[in-house]
Amino acid sequence: MRAINDDIAIAVPDPNGPEFVHIRGELARLYIEHRAGLGLVAESDEWIARNVVVISATLFHLSLHAREHGDRAWLARHEWWLAACRRLYDGEHATASTRRRSTGDLAGSLPRARLFKDGWQAPVANI
Repeated sequence: MRAINDDIAIAVPDPNGPEFVHIRGELARLYIEHRAGLGLVAESDEWIARNVVVISATLFHLSLHAREHGDRAWLARHEWWLAACRRLYDGEHATASTRRRSTGDLAGSLPRARLFKDGWQAPVANI
């Protein structure tokens, strides 16, 4: 965990930490599916998987910007991202159609107690 800055005493978990490997894998698959809309057509699946945290942070900040400035066109084009965020916040998996088998309890290490409480095995190897 690390603090956001010296003025804010909130501990923020490292998104590259092992407790988030499954979320990063799921988001990687989501970004690969939407690579054209993200402008990542020339990037390999491996590049996208290695840069999930950067892509996620960029989408998060662009979402805030679009909401603050009323950019409904951007929000409509990226509804898949907003839906994935809503599902994660509600304790569900980022992709509604993905099925996983239980592998353990990850709930204690994630921001919300319900998030991934059933655990899962990433369906795609090496991501």
